[in-house]
Amino acid sequence: MPPTPSIVAGTDFSKSGNRAVARASGLAEQLGMRQVTVHVVPDAYASRAERDAATAEALETLEFRNGTARVGRAHVVRVGSPHEELVRTAELEGAHVIVVGVHTSKHAFEGFLVGSTAERVLRSGHCAVLLARLSASRRYKKVLVPVDLGESSLRLLDLARSLFPGALFQVVHCQPASVAHRAHLKSKQATTAAVEPLRERLLQLCKAAGIPDERCHVQVATARDPRRRIIELAKFHEVDVIAMGTHARSGIHRMLLGSTADYVARAARSDVLVLPPT
Repeated sequence: MPPTPSIVAGTDFSKSGNRAVARASGLAEQLGMRQVTVHVVPDAYASRAERDAATAEALETLEFRNGTARVGRAHVVRVGSPHEELVRTAELEGAHVIVVGVHTSKHAFEGFLVGSTAERVLRSGHCAVLLARLSASRRYKKVLVPVDLGESSLRLLDLARSLFPGALFQVVHCQPASVAHRAHLKSKQATTAAVEPLRERLLQLCKAAGIPDERCHVQVATARDPRRRIIELAKFHEVDVIAMGTHARSGIHRMLLGSTADYVARAARSDVLVLPPT
């Protein structure tokens, strides 16, 4: 029997970890999923007795901060590398998404440090990862979904719709500035003719994902740098979360993640949902 769909949250008992747990708890309750909170104890103790004592203490702390485990809610303490154990737990639990906290800073790029657990989970996980920056009290009302119209676009929209029911979706495709410029040089009619098929494709994707017309707004945006354009649109529309995919599948490509997803994950001031390829 497959495991009950769940949301896994990792915490190190810091403010960002608490934020991740609170966000996961709210989503799990809203979606009727099981919530699994994970804390990882480093495997660096001199004796097994010390390690077992640290594990027991961590479990007590989880229960004290998040309430006693019950049906629909579980506390798990693992021993090892934080990102590896989080990913492993998510696979065992059949998780829809892993929620990890991100340090907040006035300077966006300081909030997502290279080598952090959040970054490592993002690069090694095989399910969607939600980077939680905002307070869990802020509901997801507006979602920006950048799509490239590739094979993963429908999966991304379907996941976003299922995780954020009731939200308004701003679905955008960033068209290279060079393409838009060539069409503009020909005529205004040529520009419109080039954009309309893209808009229609975006509308078809939203419909296929089950997003009602009244909650889906589509846009074809011109962009010299799609990464910066996504951040600009997120600020302009005052979105609560950006949902995007990455094409990096394995090896060094997975480590690099992809310039657009990597940049947005670091620069966004909102939460960010990243969906890896199948």
